[in-house]
Order: sequence, then C-alpha cells, then structure tokens
Amino acid sequence: MQLAEWSLHTYALRYEKPPFPIAAQALREISRAGETNSLYHLVASDLFLKLNRLAEAEKHLNAAAVLEPTNLVYQLNRATIRLQSQDTNTAAVARRELAALGTDATVGAPALRSLAADAVLRHQNDEAQSYARQLLALPHPSFDDSVLNLTVLSEAKSGELAATLARVQQSAASNTVTVAQLISWMNTHGQSQAALDWLRKLPAATQNTLPVPVMESDCYLTLRNWAGLETRLSGQNWEDQEFLRQALLANALRKQGRNQVADVVWKQAVTAASARTEFIGVLFEIANSWGWQEETESLLWALVKRAPRDNWPLQTLMQRYGTSGNTAGLLRVYETLLERNPKSMPAKNNVAVISLLLDRDLDRAAMFAQEVYEVDKTNAVFLSTYAFALHAKGKSTQALKLMETLPETDLRRPDVATYYAVLLSATGDREKAQTYIATAEKAQMLPEERRLLEGVRLKN
Repeated sequence: MQLAEWSLHTYALRYEKPPFPIAAQALREISRAGETNSLYHLVASDLFLKLNRLAEAEKHLNAAAVLEPTNLVYQLNRATIRLQSQDTNTAAVARRELAALGTDATVGAPALRSLAADAVLRHQNDEAQSYARQLLALPHPSFDDSVLNLTVLSEAKSGELAATLARVQQSAASNTVTVAQLISWMNTHGQSQAALDWLRKLPAATQNTLPVPVMESDCYLTLRNWAGLETRLSGQNWEDQEFLRQALLANALRKQGRNQVADVVWKQAVTAASARTEFIGVLFEIANSWGWQEETESLLWALVKRAPRDNWPLQTLMQRYGTSGNTAGLLRVYETLLERNPKSMPAKNNVAVISLLLDRDLDRAAMFAQEVYEVDKTNAVFLSTYAFALHAKGKSTQALKLMETLPETDLRRPDVATYYAVLLSATGDREKAQTYIATAEKAQMLPEERRLLEGVRLKN
C-alpha cells in the first residue's frame, strides 16, 4: 500500500488499525454498570463498529433506543448499520428508514450522506446524485458534503465534475484543512498531478502548513515521483509529525537506490517517533505498507516494550514468525508472554518445547516441561513436551512409556504425532513410527520439527 492510501484525514485512525487495540481495550474497561446508560451503549456501538462487529454494534444501539426511544440518533446509526447487511430486505428497510429521517432537522444530513454513499456503492448514480443535491440544498452543508458530491459526480462520469471541482477548489483554498482534504480526494480519484498543479497556485504559507504537505506527499507517491518527493520534503520541519516527514524521505531515498542515506534518515524517523507510543504505531503501519520487514519487526518490538497492555504487537509477531518459520523469533515472543504472565502454562509449555527444538537453555526447558506436565497430566500437548524433554536427556524409553499413557485419539493428533514418531524411532520401533509420520505432517510444523520428522523418515 502506498502512502496515497495512508492520507492524513485517516491519520488519527491509523493510530488504530484492525484489530483496533485501543478501542478493544477501552471496550473491555467499560463497566457493566453502564449498561443502563444510553451513552454507554452509544460508545460501545461505536467501538464495535470500528472492530467491524456489526451485529454487536446494532445490539447496543437497540438497547440505547429502548432507553431513549425518542432519540433519533440511535435510529439513524442503527439504520446505517443495517444498510450494510447482506440481506437485501434488511438493507431495503434501512434505506426507507434513512429516507424518512432525511427530512429531520437534526439527523437529516447524516441520513442523506449515508444514502448517497450507499447509492454510490450500488452504482445507482441517479439515486446518488439526487441525495447529494438534497444534501447540498440544506441550510448549512459541510465541506465534506461538497467532497461527497464530487465522488458522486466522478462515479457517474458526469460532465458537471470539472466545473464543480473548480468551485470546490475555490471554496477550499482559504483553509489548509480543506485544501488537504481536497488534495486527498483528487489524489485518490486519478488527479494526482492536477492536485499538485492546483497546489502550486496557492500561497506558500498554505503549501507549507500541515496537513497540506502530507497530502502533497501522497500525490508524489502515487505518481512514483521519488526525486520530486525528496526535493519537496528536504529542508522542511513537520514539528511533532517530523517522524512522518523523515519516514517519507527515507522511502524516497531508498526508491532511488540511496540506501545508506535512507537508513540514516529512517533511524531519525524512529527516534522522532519514540516520543509517543501512537507515533511508533503509525510508523509501523507505514513501514508495513511498504513491505519493510526488518523495520516493521523492530517497531513491533518497540511497541511490545512501550505498550505492555496491548496484545496485538505480540500477536502480530507471533503470526509473522509462525508463517515465516522463524522459530527463534517465536521463542522470544513466548518468553515475553511468560514474563507478562508467569503463571501461564501454555506460554511456559511453548518456551519449553521451542527451547528444546533450538537446543537452548535445556535445563530451564526441562524444568518448564515438567512443571506443565505436573499441572495437567492429561493434557496431550503438555505431556508430549515433557516426553520430548526426557528424550533430550537420553531417557527415550521412559519418554515413550509416558507418551503411551495417552489414548490413541491423542496420539493421532498431528501436533502430538510428531513427537510420538520421534520417540518410536529413537527406541527402535521404526515401522510403527512410519505410520505416524503421515499424521504428523498434517500439523503446522516449525522447520526444526520438520527436520525431526525427516530424520525419522531417513532412519526408516
């Protein structure tokens, strides 16, 4: 994803990207005592919307509507959620509800916005233009409404688009926020160069005031004009968003093959972002969108250290390491999880088995393996880890006897069968080991586990 898809008007949201950790955390911390308060339900519905859990969002809006049956905001939000339903009848009812609300002085504007956006998505251009005209005919239409109208005209390939855009440019020119918003719209609608040409006609103060330079950078990125982006970013200072300018500059330099300079500038960006945890998160999203693997991994670990209450950085690292087969990285993740929760038996088990696979800190691994086994001797995974630890100490026969206390259904589990096959082979029953290899190969294995199985296969 290019930065063109990472515009400043979504900058605040980029602090939270699915799984929206801060939103989820806030939701967990909301007291159940608030369930008799309509505001609680409104906040909860908003958080569930961010998490794309529409059914739960609607449930809270229904509860709020019961508490305040005359509050049209709840009806509006509920209808807007239902508008996204895959059920055509539900969506059709929602459109009728929003159309009725469209004449209300309080919620009419947001209702018409939802209807216009929905019509665009359904490629109902005449319907979308009708709602957009109604919206602009209201006493005080917002600049957002003007931008929405541009989208409607663009989707309809209307001959009115050019003249309308010129009028919107004129109304936007005196405000840096609306300038940035319009540049973003033009950039995402195939008019990146036109946006830059228009910007050049505006006062220098406008061009150099945030958030305009960020949106301007989006245009250069879309055009892949790396030299132009470098020139524009050099010599500027974006104050508390300086980390963003440096990150963009590092990318422009790297795209031009100037990797050493780019690395220096990137380190400056990381240093600048370290002032605030959310900035580190934003920098992670940027680096991730560019496919910078080493940089994103480093930033994730920085987030692990800075935001220990957030689980998503560790979960992201776990998924990455698992997918790439980075066993050492997984060990680091599980060691961190164990530090956070020393009583977690799953984390302790995972540290033990991965340490054994990597042949690291074997005394600790053996101790952990025995601890988890003693806690739950019927847990097939815990038991197989302990058996593997015994095998690592040269006690393969004892380990096999332990494994064979498990029912056959557990031994046939792919994640357990791997270790059973290893023990069978180590104790000389290679023919039986062969029967478990096929089952073991169904598991999502680490590279070291695959090598174990390959060793069993070669012995046979």
